[in-house]
Amino acid sequence: MNKDVKNALMAIGDQRAKIDVPNLDIDAYIKPIQYVDFFELSSQATGETEEERSNNFDLALCANSLVDGDDKQIFTTEEYKEFIKKTHYTVALAIVKARNSVNNFAELDAEAKKK
Repeated sequence: MNKDVKNALMAIGDQRAKIDVPNLDIDAYIKPIQYVDFFELSSQATGETEEERSNNFDLALCANSLVDGDDKQIFTTEEYKEFIKKTHYTVALAIVKARNSVNNFAELDAEAKKK
């Protein structure tokens, strides 16, 4: 029984979701954000105001979890910031919704993200 629980817990980190991106012929996925990465990205978020830091953290989370079919990160945070400025709203929304779903961020507010 203990082995089953261990295997089930380990499998959570391997889950990923395919993103349905309009007009994209290549598969893109969202992988779970690892515990250590979440806090590292949070501590690295920069900005003059809390809102800027929160927005930069959000962009870093998206960049970190957006991967190709080989689980390789597609964009660095800076590349993702440029991509998000140019992409269509529906593409950005699909990425954020998938990230929130895979990572269960739906109920996480800004204060909870900091803890």
